[in-house]
Amino acid sequence: MTYEIEGAKYRISLYRELDFEQMQRVAITSNGMEIDLNAFSYYLEVAAVADLEDLENPDSVLPDLAAVQLYLGETVFDLSASPRIQLQTEQFSGTVHIDLKKKDVAPPGPSYPDEIAISGTYDGFGMEIFLNGERIDQESAHIFGTGRGYASGDIYNMLQIQLAFGDEAIGAVTVNGTAISLPENVSDTMTFVVAPAARYDIVVTKKIVPVPRTIVWDSDKSGQLGWNDDERVKNGTVEILDVQDADGNSLGLKDVRQDADKNTGYASILPGSKVIFRLTPDYGYQLTSARLGDTSLTAMEEKSVFEYIMPDTNVHIAGIFEKVGNQAKSSAAAVKTAAILLADGEISSGSVVLSVKDAELTDAQKANFEKAAAGAQIIAYTDLSLEQIVYKGTPDAVWADRLHTLQNKATVKLQLAQQPSAGEIVVIHEKQDGSYESLPAVYDAATQTVTFQTTGFSNYAIAAKKADTKDDQKGDAGKTDGASSGGSEGGSKDSTSSGGSDNGSKDSASSSGSGSGSRETAAAAVSRTAPETGDATSLWWPLACLGLSVLVLRTVRKRERNTHPDM
Repeated sequence: MTYEIEGAKYRISLYRELDFEQMQRVAITSNGMEIDLNAFSYYLEVAAVADLEDLENPDSVLPDLAAVQLYLGETVFDLSASPRIQLQTEQFSGTVHIDLKKKDVAPPGPSYPDEIAISGTYDGFGMEIFLNGERIDQESAHIFGTGRGYASGDIYNMLQIQLAFGDEAIGAVTVNGTAISLPENVSDTMTFVVAPAARYDIVVTKKIVPVPRTIVWDSDKSGQLGWNDDERVKNGTVEILDVQDADGNSLGLKDVRQDADKNTGYASILPGSKVIFRLTPDYGYQLTSARLGDTSLTAMEEKSVFEYIMPDTNVHIAGIFEKVGNQAKSSAAAVKTAAILLADGEISSGSVVLSVKDAELTDAQKANFEKAAAGAQIIAYTDLSLEQIVYKGTPDAVWADRLHTLQNKATVKLQLAQQPSAGEIVVIHEKQDGSYESLPAVYDAATQTVTFQTTGFSNYAIAAKKADTKDDQKGDAGKTDGASSGGSEGGSKDSTSSGGSDNGSKDSASSSGSGSGSRETAAAAVSRTAPETGDATSLWWPLACLGLSVLVLRTVRKRERNTHPDM
């Protein structure tokens, strides 16, 4: 709509604000046109209009906006500060009459009866403050002055804030300590009404436009100029799974560049955003701190996944994984300590914990163990359990997965609390399918440690059995290692026996030499050098042979003397 005042032409236009502070002109089609102030932010703008012949005349001057006033209903707006007026929902509703008139230069009438003190501070370059359309003081970051309005009663006063050129948007406004509600997508100008008061202390802060910050990591320092070895990611991998806004809405990975194969990445992320990381340690290592820099990591339900609130600083990820070995603990009465060694490649991340405790068995299970022991004396029932653990940034909080069966055999060592009465140790395992198996084991009497290999972790029995002396005797036939009777191997000497008929062999080699490392009793060693009780035949035959040999030798010598008398 166009107005002509004292020969000067002015045009009033209606605009609505779109996203990204873009303005769209809205045609004023007719009187009674309806607009929804809650749907968009609407503005009225007054501009001077020049005719074509005026533009061609070099001496022509555009009309001055300071000479006119905009009337919206009974509210008057001074256009000398800003030609654009925002239509506030708090101020305008129903039918609004628009008019443009010559500015009244007379002193304020009785509509503004009171003098009101104004104090304004701003954290930017500068601003202007208007009370009921009248500018207070000059553009500045600190404004002091007086204006006219209503210090009491029911009529509200109107305040307008206009930021200096270059300050992008108003961030917050308080009046007398009370925060003023800002319209959505507020720009550098804001108009609002306040309750009557004799003084207004106004504090304005500019909107902080966040600057993206970076996250960077690399496992190869050669690709990063000036990096030291401790500035790269070692012994684990880093991956960004998602970037979200403060409300948890996914923003995607459009600002993330990462290569999982090379374990390298770069991201540009706004402070306050949520970054979803997967931080995976190699086997034998753990994430031992729940922080990246000064900002905490929050463990999520999925293993090795963390939520991170992006700080207002750049982040360099390095040295977050530390070496942590496998653990073993025992509460079983018969086992003092335990240890485990996994095969290479069995697990790819974190470490394992072997737990040994007394097994709780039914009578049927015990009977099955006794049967599988085949006469060996069971000295302990134990429950062996194995867990893979991954730290949630601390040893006190972990993701744990129970491992019932391994792909490859693990070596288990159990140090017994007491030396068993018999020397050979047998390990019996109750398998997952309910069957029982006897596992080869090696027992070190010096450390009271039994060692065996297994792929399953459940109930076990440790049994001891005495060495079988008959089997030992058969197994030692023909040996010359200190347990056979003298003179049996072409006159070779036995270091443990005295030889001959007294059967007085010495037990200097108590070990049976079996693969299990068990020991043989002295009585068993002696029994191998003497015949069984009641069997004297094996003694008489050697004596008879010896006597016959002597007789033959004497006969031969006698014949030689008779043939050669001079000998």
